[in-house]
Amino acid sequence: MFPHTITVWNQIASNHTGGFTYHRTIIKNVRYEHTIAKQSTKEGESNASTLLLFVFPTEMVSDSSYIDPESFKELKEHKGNFTFDTDTYIGLGEIDTDLPSGEHYSIDSVTKVNAMSNDIHHFEIKGS
Repeated sequence: MFPHTITVWNQIASNHTGGFTYHRTIIKNVRYEHTIAKQSTKEGESNASTLLLFVFPTEMVSDSSYIDPESFKELKEHKGNFTFDTDTYIGLGEIDTDLPSGEHYSIDSVTKVNAMSNDIHHFEIKGS
């Protein structure tokens, strides 16, 4: 039911060269659907691929814990934590690089679906 693994790269700071550094987390037992597509334009082709990702906190396997984006940005040390935000990249599979690479998507939207108890039941994440 949750056969997939993803790599999450959270953008954490601007480094001394004006670029960004990333915090990488591997999450197992998720489900995603992705569409690989190209869109023709006057200038040539552009990437029109999409990702729909479902993450159930009670099912996922990771050595890190989810925290909300605001709390994540306030951390001095990010080890052991991750978040889903619009400056986050999702890679399909387990990718062993510190920068987003391989087949990856940027997050366009994150929807928290709550259970009856108001706890997070699952996340629905859309990316492109």
